[in-house]
Order: sequence, then structure tokens, then C-alpha cells
Amino acid sequence: VHAVAGCDKPEVLMLNKTPIGRRVRQTGYEVITLSALASPERSAPDAQFAASFEKTQKLLRTIGTDFRNVARTWWWLGDILPYYADFNQVRRNFFAHAGVRLARAGNLAPGQASVETGLPPASTGIGIAAAGGGYGAVDVVAVSGDASRIAYYPVAGNQRSPCEYGSAFSRASSIDVLSGRTVFVSGTADIDPEG
Repeated sequence: VHAVAGCDKPEVLMLNKTPIGRRVRQTGYEVITLSALASPERSAPDAQFAASFEKTQKLLRTIGTDFRNVARTWWWLGDILPYYADFNQVRRNFFAHAGVRLARAGNLAPGQASVETGLPPASTGIGIAAAGGGYGAVDVVAVSGDASRIAYYPVAGNQRSPCEYGSAFSRASSIDVLSGRTVFVSGTADIDPEG
């Protein structure tokens, strides 16, 4: 459930006469949510993932933003383990093409934010099948207008940037909106026996 306060009623966003998201307008910026974007018409998993990224990017562009201003994604990947490496490769390729820079820890300390735009969003891969079938679907939270409202946290604690080991997401992100700061924490799991 996402709820907002202190604004007009959210606008429903449609695709082919189907509601796929909401837009909340504020002075100088908008918060956009998109849900259940999938491409089950494609046969192979990597083709479905790529088409879902492209569909999301196209929708974001029609409402004045793009993937460089996405704060959070949730990927519904029904059979996550066999396809996660393929998914990560598709995501990295898409981000390179879309101008999303893979965030390396560099000189950022754990928990330090990067407020530059165009870093990977916080993200979670969820091992539950997409409602519409296929190998995966995505939900998105993005900002249009004042992109400086998004902060990205590529590293957290002892967890280094996922971009350093073949994935492509930030450990967390936050957006400053009328009702306050919303923090999005990525799904995080141990990646080796030491955690």
C-alpha cells in the first residue's frame, strides 16, 4: 500500500485501457508509481525482462521522466534462481543503454548518499510469479521534475555496491516529498558464507 497526504487525488495512468499506475503532482515535481509491467508475449526469459525494461522506459518518457529518475523497483520473478543471472545481465545492458550509471562504492562511505541522478534504483527481486504470467514483472517509483529529490545509497554497512559483483542496484534510496522523506531499502541477502 502506498498512501500520500497533502495533495490532490492521484491521477490514474492507463495503458491500453488498463490502469498501470498513479501520478501525484506537487509544486515542481511529480511522484509516479507503475505496477505489474510485464511482457509475457515474449517467449524467452531474457527477452521478457528486456521488453519489460523497454516498456517501463517508454511509459516513463511519456510522462516526462526516465529510468535515471527511478528511486525504487520491485521485480516479481517467479522462478528467481535459474534466471537471476540472465535478469542481471539484461538489467546491466539496459542501464548502460539508458544512461543509468552503475554505482561503485568509490569514495562513498557506507550509508553515504549520492544525490547525483542516474544511479541504479533500490531494488528487490521477489520469488513470486507475476500475476499476468510470464517470467517477470516490475513495479516502479519514480520522480519527474526535480530529480534532486532522490538520493541513492550504493553501499550500506559491510555490504559493498552490488554493481561490483555483477548486479545493478543501490542498497537504498530516498525521496523527499511533501509529506516527508520516504526511504526505500533494497532486498538484501548474504552473498558468501561470511555474510
